[in-house]
Amino acid sequence: MIKAKILLLVGIIAYLGFLFLQLPIARALPWLPPQIHVYSATGTITAGNAELVQWRDWRFEKVSWQLQPGSLLTGRLAFAVAFHNADESRGHAEAGVSLQQEFSLTNPHAHLKIKALAPAWPMATNLDGWLTADLAYLTWSRTARSLAGRVTVENVALGGKSALPIGDFVVDLDTKDQTIIGQIADRNALLAVAGQVTLDPKGAWQLNATLAPRAKTPPQISRMLAFLPPPDASGQYSLSLGGRLGER
Repeated sequence: MIKAKILLLVGIIAYLGFLFLQLPIARALPWLPPQIHVYSATGTITAGNAELVQWRDWRFEKVSWQLQPGSLLTGRLAFAVAFHNADESRGHAEAGVSLQQEFSLTNPHAHLKIKALAPAWPMATNLDGWLTADLAYLTWSRTARSLAGRVTVENVALGGKSALPIGDFVVDLDTKDQTIIGQIADRNALLAVAGQVTLDPKGAWQLNATLAPRAKTPPQISRMLAFLPPPDASGQYSLSLGGRLGER
């Protein structure tokens, strides 16, 4: 008798969960955090589309989502999500949340204009080019907690009426003691660049790098290096920057 009651209770919970997932997405939007705004959404919680999703200063257009049923067996609620903006920025990943309210992205891929990073990194407003992220995973609660993968930055140029090309760069990312560490290197760019960027669990980031002109470095870039502290004996300039994500 007890076993039958337990099975009945499990069946009722499963059925209620099924009904919940079939709710029209418009009915669920009021439950979202106030900083998330969804426009022109169609479909259900299980699968649907939205013309625009805005989170703080971030904009994601042509958004789609599809429930991944297998994730429920691991105590997570996960969706295959994708977006495609008018400026050709796009991305896709499996986005999930655990019972401990830890959010995650599995196998995220994104191709973004560098300027799109301005909400997190204001200096990006002065740069042209594209960023491609191929990651294994990203997890966070209040801020990023773990990350692994590679970010490639291509066709970087200082913006303005006459953009000044600089080149391509790569950042290899990993996590140690909840601090995300990125190793930076150039790909035969106009500047020789090597360094490290870190992001701690509280959202503080630090960049330490060395820069050196090459034979093909244009005079405009060489003159900009003069604003840094004097170079060392090998001709390398040191760059050190820091801040907190979201600060302007």
